[in-house]
Amino acid sequence: MKLIAATGNAHKLIEFEAITKDFGFELLPKDAVGLGGFDPDEPGETFAENSLIKAKAICEKCGFPSIADDSGIVVDALGGAPGVHSARYAGEHGDDAANRLKLLAELGDTPAAERTGRFCSVVTIVWPKDTPEGAYPFFASVTDDGYPYIQGTGYVEGHIAFEESGENGFGYDSIFIPLGFSETFGILPSDTKNAISHRANALLAVRSQLERGL
Repeated sequence: MKLIAATGNAHKLIEFEAITKDFGFELLPKDAVGLGGFDPDEPGETFAENSLIKAKAICEKCGFPSIADDSGIVVDALGGAPGVHSARYAGEHGDDAANRLKLLAELGDTPAAERTGRFCSVVTIVWPKDTPEGAYPFFASVTDDGYPYIQGTGYVEGHIAFEESGENGFGYDSIFIPLGFSETFGILPSDTKNAISHRANALLAVRSQLERGL
C-alpha cells in the first residue's frame, strides 16, 4: 500500500519509513505523485490541527493514504512561543538560522533554570474517504467529510542553550539540550537523537496504533 509523505524533508522521510515499512506501506515523497510544489496552508492553532490539515490535503490530491507531521519548539519563558510558528518564527518559512537567532535574542540572558522547553510533534495518517472498513484501524477518527485518520503525539523535554553548538540535525537542534544530556541535538549523534526525539515518540505512538488496529 502506497503511503505518501506530505514533506520533501529527507530527515523526516527516513524517520517515517523506519516506522511504517513494517506495516506493508511503501513510503513515497509527495513529489512522486506530482505534488512536489504543493504546500497546503497551515491555519491551525495546534500541531494536531496542522498535521491533520497537511495529511488530508495530500490525500485528497493523490487518492492514497498520506502521512504528515507538524512539529516545533515550545519555550516556557516565551509563553509557549514559537509553537506552531516555529518554521517561520523569523518571518520566512524554513529559515532555520534566522529562527534560531531570533529565539536566542528573545531569551537574552534568561537564566538557565528558566530556559525550559520541549519539542513537540504530532504525526497523522489519513486514508481516502472511500477506503473500505478493515483497511484502517477500527478505532480511527473520521473527519467531518469522511476521511479516517489516526494521530500520535510525542515530546522531548529539555532547555535552550545560550548559544548554538553543533551542526547535526536541522531546525532548532543546535540550541536545544535534551533532558539528561549536556550537549545539544546539534552535537549528539543522530542515532541518539532519533531514539529520543519528539518525532520518534510521535511515530512510536502511531506504530502502537497500527499494531493494535491493522
